[in-house]
Amino acid sequence: MTDLEFEAAVGRYADSVFRLAYSYLKSRADAEDVMQETLLKLYVTKKPFETAVHERNWVLRVTVNGCKKLLRTPWRCRTESLEQLPETAVFDSTEESELFQ
Repeated sequence: MTDLEFEAAVGRYADSVFRLAYSYLKSRADAEDVMQETLLKLYVTKKPFETAVHERNWVLRVTVNGCKKLLRTPWRCRTESLEQLPETAVFDSTEESELFQ
């Protein structure tokens, strides 16, 4: 894909990709990350697309897959019970405690 073709593709798909990613992730930053990864994959792909519809469907499928992958990461699945957390902040040194105060 040439740079001009890529710029045109970004113009066609950026908004749709972002809105789709945001609807999955409910986070602007995560949606922007997925959008960037999706468009980068489009730029480096060697896959010839049969039609513009085929290309659009591919881009949207890559977006959905990127969102699902992000939602499965251990960091996003991590939860802690509030009861397990200490009542007050615990510091390793008095300097950290003083800084916090």
